[in-house]
Amino acid sequence: MKNIIIGIDISSKTLDICIKEESLNYYSIENNVQAIKRFFKRYSNENVIVAMENTGRYNWNLFEALEKFNFKVYVISALHIKKSIGLVR
Repeated sequence: MKNIIIGIDISSKTLDICIKEESLNYYSIENNVQAIKRFFKRYSNENVIVAMENTGRYNWNLFEALEKFNFKVYVISALHIKKSIGLVR
């Protein structure tokens, strides 16, 4: 089974999601538990890796919703992301 890699940019009102399967797909959903569970339900039987920036309290809804799923979840320091930007450009 292939890994599905999901990167999430978190704000107070929305989650901007990038999903790498065969191609890249982008989504924007509300940052509430019900919307998050509904979105991730389609991936419940897949091998999923989720990466997100640590944004403090804005992560809470996502953490609560992801407990239901058997995903590998990585929370990455904002400082680490900022320092790695130079490597991408």
